[in-house]
Amino acid sequence: MRALDDALRARAEDAGLDGLTLEAAADGIDRAPDDVRTRLDDATRSGRLLRLDARDGPVWLAPRAVQRLIADAPRDPQMRDGWLRARLGPTTYDALGDAYAMLVARAAPAAGAKPARADGPLARAIVAAMADDGLTPRSPPALARALGAKPRIVEGVQRALVKGGALVRLPETEPPLLTTAQAVDDLVESLGATGWTTVSIADIKHRFGLRRRLALP
Repeated sequence: MRALDDALRARAEDAGLDGLTLEAAADGIDRAPDDVRTRLDDATRSGRLLRLDARDGPVWLAPRAVQRLIADAPRDPQMRDGWLRARLGPTTYDALGDAYAMLVARAAPAAGAKPARADGPLARAIVAAMADDGLTPRSPPALARALGAKPRIVEGVQRALVKGGALVRLPETEPPLLTTAQAVDDLVESLGATGWTTVSIADIKHRFGLRRRLALP
C-alpha cells in the first residue's frame, strides 16, 4: 500500500493545479479503479492530498500546490478572479475556478490586514517554545494548540521569523521543518567540539537524539 500511496502522491504533485483525476491516477497501475479511489480518499482524510470537485468530477491535489496558490493570491477580492484566470489558464479555470476561488477566499488574508509581526508577544512565545523543542520541533498545529493561538496566525508569524532570521527552515526534510537559528548554531558548535574528522548519520542521530529525516540534512 505504501508504494501505491507514494505513487499517487507523486502523480498529484506532477498534476499541479490541474489536479489528478481518478482516471489519470489509475492509469498504468495494476489495481482496480475502486481500490485507487479508496487510497485517494484515505489520503484526503489524512491530509496528504486535497480534493476539489471539478465540473467533470473530483480531482486530487498536493497540498503544497494549493498552499502556494493561496500564499500568492491578491488580498483584494476584486483582483482575485482575473488573477486566478491568469494563474490557472482557461481550461483549469473553467473546471476548477469556482472551487479555487472559495479556497482562496477562506484562507487568504483580507485586504488591509496587518502583516504578521516578528517582534510581538506571540513571536517571542513561538521562539521560546521552539527553543525548548531544539532540533525536534513540534508541528505548527501542535505548537498553535500549546500557545492557544490559531494555526494560520502561528504559521504567518513563523514565516516572518524565518525572514527575520530567528527561525530556520530545513527544506531538505520531508516535509520541511522549522527550528530556531540558535539550535542550528549550537549543533554546528557541538559538532566542531567533537573533533570528528568524519561523521556518519548514525553518529549524529545517537549524539543529538535526532530522527533520521532530521539527521540527513
